[in-house]
Amino acid sequence: MTFKILIHKNAFSSVPNERKTQIKKAIIELSDPLPGGNKGEIKGKSNVYRLKIGTYRVIYKIDFDSHEVLITEIITAEQAHKKYGR
Repeated sequence: MTFKILIHKNAFSSVPNERKTQIKKAIIELSDPLPGGNKGEIKGKSNVYRLKIGTYRVIYKIDFDSHEVLITEIITAEQAHKKYGR
């Protein structure tokens, strides 16, 4: 089942321009957002997941009713570990 990908308007605000293209290409993987491969659930957070892209993490939520993925933020791995733990 394919999910529609929605991106929060500020998600790319802290991503350097030279990395944006790489991340945009990898986000296509979220049309199947369930954990596996570079995707995983963030422990301790309900319905919050991450996609690993090099040193960046795409944080997203899945709405199974509307078949949508909402990308809430794109942050470095270090920032993700501080905010969500390991």
